[in-house]
Amino acid sequence: MRVKRAANVWDRFYLRHEAPWRGERSVAPLLPHLGAGPVLELGCGNGKLLRPLRKAGVDAVGLDIAWHPLTRLPADVPRVLADAAALPFADGAFTAVLDVHCTGHLGAAGRAQAAREAARVLRPGGVLVVERLTPADLRASQGTPVEGEPGMVQVADGRRTHFADAADLRRDFAAAGFAAVDEAVERRMPGHGGRQVVRESVRVLLRRL
Repeated sequence: MRVKRAANVWDRFYLRHEAPWRGERSVAPLLPHLGAGPVLELGCGNGKLLRPLRKAGVDAVGLDIAWHPLTRLPADVPRVLADAAALPFADGAFTAVLDVHCTGHLGAAGRAQAAREAARVLRPGGVLVVERLTPADLRASQGTPVEGEPGMVQVADGRRTHFADAADLRRDFAAAGFAAVDEAVERRMPGHGGRQVVRESVRVLLRRL
């Protein structure tokens, strides 16, 4: 079911930050895995990934729980205001689902439900691409640990992030009916505050069984 427009931590964040994720992201590594479409992007925000997917000819639909960023997408971009853990789509509606830094902001129960929902809306053999920040990333040491949610921290404005490695993702998504077929870690060490810091994420490609 779709969610009604309502204030939430992400909507408040986007209200204050019109374009927090700068530029557009290269989609070339994703294109060979997306099938004939349509493709669903969870947590599309203001379109850093969704817009280049559409430009590349992908029949992509964006979903976000925050209303403000959806209003900033081009008029011709399909978008839905909804919760990743309660997808308003029919069974088997998509050939691929992209979960790039989206469901890692949910608690353990929400992540498990979102994984089951992704499996439900995918066609048999469909692909799920999951990307999360790892425990090695600088941001894992920032904020306050969330009680009862191992590996999750919360920053001052209420946003929560769960940090995971490839083994965590393989295990969690296997429980929802996925098999991992590929994985990669991206690690950068940019300068920040006069020192080098670690920025690290893991991407796992999974197939619905």
